[in-house]
Order: sequence, then structure tokens, then C-alpha cells
Amino acid sequence: MDFCVKCGKKNVYDESLCKECYEHEYLKEKKKKKKVRKELAKHPLYFEAILQLRNPDKKVLRLVDEAIESKEMGVAKVEKVTNGYDFYLADQKFAQQVGKKLRSKFGGVVKVTAKLFSVSRQTGKEVYRVTVLYRKPSFKVGDVIVIKGEKVKIKSMAKDIVGVLESGRKVKYRFKELERLKII
Repeated sequence: MDFCVKCGKKNVYDESLCKECYEHEYLKEKKKKKKVRKELAKHPLYFEAILQLRNPDKKVLRLVDEAIESKEMGVAKVEKVTNGYDFYLADQKFAQQVGKKLRSKFGGVVKVTAKLFSVSRQTGKEVYRVTVLYRKPSFKVGDVIVIKGEKVKIKSMAKDIVGVLESGRKVKYRFKELERLKII
């Protein structure tokens, strides 16, 4: 044949397709194969990490759902617990990235712990399951809270809490300090 079967162009690149149509079809097939490999690679109930969300609001849950959908991450299950949710995810790094993203956007505490799950039969390496805990504080930017008997207006939250006292002096607190004082 002297023309492309799909678009009708005269320049034939591979048997019956022009270069543009061939590349389009080839890329489409390649993407399909990748998706199939991802899905078949792991059992649907397999998980490497637990993302624990405590005191989440709708914004936090929306951000987590968007992150999971954008990466097409495998979620083994979602459990509702008394003060939040547990997401059982197929990738440790992804769970840690989501925890960091939540802390930078909404403030709060992120704790990462690893537990030895088993030893791989094929490689002999130790396999760990990671738990990422994100605890959202009960206050937000703009709120006034009492810390050590002084009223502090919250200006920003990320790793630390930055606030302004009534006198106008800026103060900086770590979340760990506030946990010890039972404010969070």
C-alpha cells in the first residue's frame, strides 16, 4: 500500500501506517501495557503502608483522594476509626509524600514508623511496613489559643507554629511542645 490506512496520507512509515499514526498507536499500546502491569503486579489486598489521618476535615480528605487518584495508587482498604481514617496503601514512599504534603499545607504532626513485616524469600531482604500518622491540630490559622497563660494568635503552621502575643511579640512553638502541654 502507498497510503496510510488511518489518515490517508501518502507517506507510509510502517507497513500500512504513516509515522504520526504509528507513533500514536504505539504510545497507546505502551500505556495500556504499563497500566496492566501495575494492576497485576500486586495482589489487591497487598499494602506496604498505612496512612493514618486523625481529626481530618473535608479539605484533608479531598487532598488525599486527589493524590491517590492522580498517582493511580492501589488502596487495599479504608477503615474509619473513632477519630479519623486509615488508608492501606501499596507504596511506602507515596504515603510519606502525602504526609509531608499534608503537614506543609495544613500544619500538624507527621510521624513515620516502620515495622518489620517479613523477609523476602527471593532476595533475603527485610520487608518493612510503614505507618504514617498525620494529626491535624484542633486550631487553624487566625485562631486565638492560650499557651502557658498567654493568648496567642496563630499566624502560620507548617513544621512549627508561628503566632503573635497580645503584646505584639512573635513566638514560635514546635508541635511536640504543644502536645506535651496538652493543647493539641
